[in-house]
Amino acid sequence: MENVDKEINKHIITHSLSGFFLEDTVFAQVFKNNLAIMLIVAPDENQSILEANESACNFYGYSHEQIIKLKMGDINMLPLIERQKKMKEAIGKAQSHFNFIHKTSSGVLKDVEVTASPITVKNKKVMFIIVHDITVQKKVESKLRESEHKFRSYFESSPLSLWEEDYSKVVEYMSNLPKADKNDIHGYFEKNPNEVLKCLSLVDLLNLNQATLNLYEAKSKDEIVNGFSRIFTQSTLKAFSEELVSIYKRESLISKEFVDKTLKGKELEVKLEMKLLYNYKYLVTIVDMKRSRENEKELKNLLAQTRENSETKEILLREINHRVKNNLSSLIGILYAEKRKTKNALENKQLILLNNLINRIKGISIAHDLLSRSSWKPISIGLLSERIINSLKHLIPSDKSIKTESSQSSVLLDADQSQAMAIIINELFVNSLEHASQPGGSLKIDIKIEEKEGIVYYKYKDNGPGFSKEILTSKSFNVGLYLIKNIVEQSLRGKVTLKNKNGALIEIQFPGGGQIAEI
Repeated sequence: MENVDKEINKHIITHSLSGFFLEDTVFAQVFKNNLAIMLIVAPDENQSILEANESACNFYGYSHEQIIKLKMGDINMLPLIERQKKMKEAIGKAQSHFNFIHKTSSGVLKDVEVTASPITVKNKKVMFIIVHDITVQKKVESKLRESEHKFRSYFESSPLSLWEEDYSKVVEYMSNLPKADKNDIHGYFEKNPNEVLKCLSLVDLLNLNQATLNLYEAKSKDEIVNGFSRIFTQSTLKAFSEELVSIYKRESLISKEFVDKTLKGKELEVKLEMKLLYNYKYLVTIVDMKRSRENEKELKNLLAQTRENSETKEILLREINHRVKNNLSSLIGILYAEKRKTKNALENKQLILLNNLINRIKGISIAHDLLSRSSWKPISIGLLSERIINSLKHLIPSDKSIKTESSQSSVLLDADQSQAMAIIINELFVNSLEHASQPGGSLKIDIKIEEKEGIVYYKYKDNGPGFSKEILTSKSFNVGLYLIKNIVEQSLRGKVTLKNKNGALIEIQFPGGGQIAEI
């Protein structure tokens, strides 16, 4: 590109532009056919685009006729005052470089690097501009800044001792050893222990984190660097000698265990791992093995205690579930006994009320049983619905038939939602038996369950005569519907919608717990 600039500047002085389209000169040919994006711009306040080559037209998405009608303000996002300032700066120099954001015809913004040179045409100065698209480069630089920031953040906050070390000088020193010594680098260091210390002095410590200072009881990086002789032991030097062999062989991962000392003289049993990054620069991790074993022991004790607590909790939960289940069964038994005992004396309404109470408690019992079997984890609303309806089918008169269809659902309910829905489903089914079924007819029930954006939708429909006008307009409610409305609004924090659609349709919606099971 530098050669192109020289060639253009060489010819432009003596040639002119025809209607600001270039004449058939060397410059003209270079300008027109160059793959680089090139513009000729007037250095006045308007900064009109006087000429553009085919590469510029393609880059900005304009035809040649369109682009030479534009001003730089149409493609350069810099404010006018700033552009004029840059133009004034560039007109007085042989060559200037700027970074701008340019806009294409479709509105796409591009990061560009602009090289601007003033040239003379017909005794007038114009600005010759070469544009380089650096959008990808900018994104990559932004590959790199974010990655570097994350690495630095991890490096500084890591609880592990981390070091950045450069072994370039060490490798260069080893490469200059006599051939015989290089062939047996391990033997060379065993015979010449002072050479190990020499190599140690050539290691450049680029960085270390706070965890390293804590581990070695140091106040600063300089204290570590200046105190290497107090940190190293014979075990350390032996391990370092072995590291040098691995580094010379350019091994990407090195692992050693040895004994170090803190600056206060405390022994450290450590494990070192070195990861080659690039150009003999290594990321070094040092783990305090004694502390690691203590942590492992603490973790094992914690896991054992957690397991013991979990087992105790499970035993208590089973006992509570057993007692609740027995109490519910006892309550149902008492109600049945009361029903048998006073059946003849009860009025029809009282009998219906007693039956409804029994069925509601049964629904709660079913929900409780499912929850206890799942260790009180969320349970499937579809399974709950199926179990409760099946438990109520004994209420269907012998002269009637019933068909129930339910969509497969992966929605889960927590304990509170399950017990609330148990009562609701019971009321819906009993309401259908009472109001929707015709003597000798067939009752059909369709249930659709779905979850959208955190909201559970339970749609229950029967093929009966539907709701009366009074019920739809909220002027009247039967006991079952009143109970459903209260439970949905108060317990489930949801709402109920009643419709007639070839039968009665009840739509219940309430916030889910974000629990979706795999079907």
